[in-house]
Amino acid sequence: MNRRQFLYLLSGLPLIGPLFRIKGLFKYPEHVISPVFTPENYVPGIASWYPTVCQQCPAGCGILVKVREGRAKKIEGNPDYPVNMGKTCARGQAGLQLLYNPDRVQGPMKLVGPRGRGQYQPLDWDEALNLVADRLKRLQSRNQPDRFIFLTNLLRGHEQTLVTSFMQAFGSPHHFRYDYLDYETLSAANSLSFGYPAVPDYDMANTNYLISFGADFLETWISPVRYGVSFGQFRQGRPGKRGRFVQIEPRLSMTGANADEWVPIRPGREGLLALGMARVILADSPGLRKSEAKPWEEALERYDLQFVSQATDVPAETISRLAREFIGNRPSLAIAGGSAAGHTNGVANLVAINGLNLIAGSVGTPGGILFGPTPPMLKQAKASKDNSGFSGLARAAGLLEAGQVDTLFLHRTNPAFSAPGGLKFADKLKKASFIVSYSSFLDESTMLADLILPDHIYLERWGDDLAPAVTTKVAGLIQPAVEPFYNTRPTADLLVALAKIMGGKMSAALPWESFLDYLKSSWQETYVKEGNRPEDFDLAWSDMLKRGGQWTENRVQAQALKAAYTISSQLTYKEPRFADDEKEYPFYLHLYPTLALSEGRGANQPWMQELPDPMTGVVWGSWMEISPAAADKLDITEGDLVWVESGRGKIKLPAHIYPAIRPDLIAIPLGQGHTYYGRYAKDRGVNPMAIVADISQEQSGALAWGATRVKVYKAKGKGRLVSLAGTPREIAGIEIVR
Repeated sequence: MNRRQFLYLLSGLPLIGPLFRIKGLFKYPEHVISPVFTPENYVPGIASWYPTVCQQCPAGCGILVKVREGRAKKIEGNPDYPVNMGKTCARGQAGLQLLYNPDRVQGPMKLVGPRGRGQYQPLDWDEALNLVADRLKRLQSRNQPDRFIFLTNLLRGHEQTLVTSFMQAFGSPHHFRYDYLDYETLSAANSLSFGYPAVPDYDMANTNYLISFGADFLETWISPVRYGVSFGQFRQGRPGKRGRFVQIEPRLSMTGANADEWVPIRPGREGLLALGMARVILADSPGLRKSEAKPWEEALERYDLQFVSQATDVPAETISRLAREFIGNRPSLAIAGGSAAGHTNGVANLVAINGLNLIAGSVGTPGGILFGPTPPMLKQAKASKDNSGFSGLARAAGLLEAGQVDTLFLHRTNPAFSAPGGLKFADKLKKASFIVSYSSFLDESTMLADLILPDHIYLERWGDDLAPAVTTKVAGLIQPAVEPFYNTRPTADLLVALAKIMGGKMSAALPWESFLDYLKSSWQETYVKEGNRPEDFDLAWSDMLKRGGQWTENRVQAQALKAAYTISSQLTYKEPRFADDEKEYPFYLHLYPTLALSEGRGANQPWMQELPDPMTGVVWGSWMEISPAAADKLDITEGDLVWVESGRGKIKLPAHIYPAIRPDLIAIPLGQGHTYYGRYAKDRGVNPMAIVADISQEQSGALAWGATRVKVYKAKGKGRLVSLAGTPREIAGIEIVR
C-alpha cells in the first residue's frame, strides 16, 4: 500500500475515490507485509545482489541483480565474471523491462477461437499438462513419435541436455534449433581450419594490428561487451602502444566508425581479398618455412593483385599495403563476420581469413586466436548438426509442409518473424495439428499456438550457461533473483513434470523432482569427478551461487593446432550466388542486427526502442540506407517513402541518405516490423526478413541472408523518420579507401 492509497482509505470524500480509480490506482493489488511474518528474501530498505547470467543475447554475460523488498531494481555487470569483466551493455540493463513488461503472458492459456485471432482463455496448470501429456501418449500409442517436433533457440548447458534427453526418451529425432544470431558458419570454418568446430576467443587486447572483415564486434558480433573491453585495452591499455584497426565491410557499422581505416568491399568477396593479401605476404615476407609455404604458394597462385582488385573493388595498392602492415606489425589478428559470413560462400570466406592468422603465426598465441578448454560440465548436449541452424529450420518446414507434424513445441524462438520470407514458415507452421508455445509473450509464432504455457523470465528461474568466446573453463549459474511475478513456470520443470505423467521410459530418463534437482546433481557429479568430497558440495554450491558460476584461470589449448597447416587445401575461392537477377534487381540487400533491438528480440522493451541508433540517430522505427549517389540517381531525398522489392515481395519504409555505404548496396536494420509481441513492438516499422530468400550456405547450412538482391523505387509521400542526430553528410575520424 502506498501513501496515496492510504490517504484515500482514510478519507471519506466520495468524489476522490472515483477519481483515483480512473487513474488506475488499484489496477494491481498490493499487500501489506507483516514485519513479523515476512518472506525470506524481504528485508525492508536493504538491497541484496544476486549473481546470474544475462539472457538478452547469446553472449552470456555475468550480471548482478539488485533486489530490494522483493523487487529487482537494477542490473550491473558481475566484476568477477570472465566473459564481460564487470561491464554490461544497454540490452543487459534493460532486462528489467522483460520482468515487469505489462504484456507478459500471465498464466497458461488455451485457444478457444481461430488461430491468429488471440482468443484464449485461462486454464490451470494441471489441466494444461494433462492436455499435452494426452497428445504425446496418443502419438506413442500409435507408434508415431517422429510426428512430434521440438523447436527451440540455441539452448546451452543443462537445459539443452534436458531437452535432448526428453526427445530421445520419447523417440523423436526432431529437436530443431534455430536462431538468427547463430555461429554455424564460424564453427564450420574453424573445423576446416583448425579442427576446432566452435567459437574461439580473439585476443584483441594484446594484438598490435586488427583487421576485421565485417565483424561488428562492438554491437552484436559474438560477445560485444567482452570485445568492447578488449578493444579499449587494444587502443589505450598499453603504455606507448596504440593498436591499428582496419574495418573491411560494404556498409560502415558502429565498429567500423571506430576504425582507423574503412575499406568498402564488394559484398561476399571478403575471402578473396584475404587470399590476395596472403599471396602478397608469402611473396614478400613468408611467415612459414619453405616446406610449409610450398602448398600455400600453389593454392594462392591464381589470386594475383589485379584479379583480386577487380573482383573486390579494392585498389591493388591498398591490398598490398594492408598485407604488409598485417605481417609487419605482429602480433596481428584477422576476424570475420557480417557480410563475410552471410553469403553462400561464407565458410570459404572465413577459412581464407583464418589463413591470414596462420601465416602470421597468430593461432594459439597471445594477440591472436585462442582456443578454450572444455567447460566443466559432465554432460554436454549433443544436438544433431543437421537439426541446427537454418538447415534445421528448413527440415522442420519440410515436415510441416508434408503434413507429418502432429504436435509441435516452441521454446524461445519466433520463426514466424525471424525466418526468411522465402521459406514462408508461418504458413507452414499452421499445418501442425497442435502447437504448444512456452513463450512469455504473444509473438508472431505464439499467436498460432493452441496452448500457451508461459516460461519464467531468466531473472526468475534456474539454469546454467556455457558462454562462447572465452579461454577459461566458464560455466555460469542462472538463479532466481526474484520470486515469479506471474503464474508462470519454467519450461524445464514442465518437461520433468510431463515425463512423470507419461511414465515408463520418459520418467526413467528424467527421474528428478525438478530441473533444479537435475542441475545440482549434475554439478555435484562434476564436482566429485574433479577430486572433491561429496559432503563438501553443498558449501561449494553456495559459494558458486555467490560467485555466479565456476571458472578457472586462462589457459590455451594447443592440440587444436595439429591441423593448422593443412588449411592450404581449403583455400579455394567460391563466387557468391544470388537468388535474384542483377539486371532486374541491381542492389545488394544488406541486413544487420542493431545494438538495441538485435534481430528483433529487444523490440518489446521501450528503453531499447528509445535508444538512438549510433550511426543514424533514428529511434522507434525502420529505415532504408542508401548512398547519396544512388539516391540522386533515383531522385530520392531524406525521409521519402520507398519500396524495396525482391523476388519474394516488397516492403515500404522511409529512406535515409547514408554517405558511408557502397552505391550498389541497400542496408536495412533488423528488429522492427512485429505484428504482435506487445504494445511497444506491434505495428512499428517493417520486417526486412519478409523479402529475404531462403538460401542456405554451401558448407554450413546456415542462412545466406546476403544472397538477396533488390530494386528500389519511390512510393508516395514522406515517411516518419524520427532521428536525434540529423543527417550525416560526412563520416569524420577515419580514413575511407574508395
